[in-house]
Amino acid sequence: MNRITRSFTLIAVLALSFVCAYAGNKAPQPKFHFNAAISLDSLGTAEEATEEATLAASSSKKVCACQILVLESKNYQQKQVMILAEKTNNGDTKATYSAARKRIEKEKRYLATVFYDKVSKTAEANGSTDCKKLYLKMKLADSSLKVYDILDADYKP
Repeated sequence: MNRITRSFTLIAVLALSFVCAYAGNKAPQPKFHFNAAISLDSLGTAEEATEEATLAASSSKKVCACQILVLESKNYQQKQVMILAEKTNNGDTKATYSAARKRIEKEKRYLATVFYDKVSKTAEANGSTDCKKLYLKMKLADSSLKVYDILDADYKP
């Protein structure tokens, strides 16, 4: 390799490394994709959605644990981010909620390791319904909530 080719390659590698390490708006961040997939207009009024969630809770085979977080990095802060974990109810409600909460804690450790410097919990909720209905109910109460993901706590790698 001649000197010009090596110099150009070194400059290109350093430039790409700098772009990847930049902690600004172009830094790698998780995508919040769930909000766009659910239309709140199709629910009707808040009373109808609350009534529907209550009816579903009485006959649900799923339980949902939720935490609302503030995610901070050096140049970025994301508030009101929800992480939900859904688990099939096997009859032992306490153990089922505990497993769902453990799955959320594992995901929070991953977020703190890969994307953010600080991950702090601002609120927590549980529901004996599936996570989509819990999300819709909470979204009607506070429209600024964003969903990171709905985790499957039944999955064992």
